[in-house]
Amino acid sequence: IVDKMEHPPQPFAMPPPYPYPQPPPPPPQQPCKQNVKN
Repeated sequence: IVDKMEHPPQPFAMPPPYPYPQPPPPPPQQPCKQNVKN
């Protein structure tokens, strides 16, 4: 985990700790997620 934090290859996959009780978003598998990224 520390290694990834040192140099996050994909920030969208492992975003910072959410301020609210919500698990991290799933991988870029849904079209909605891609739309948001675009």
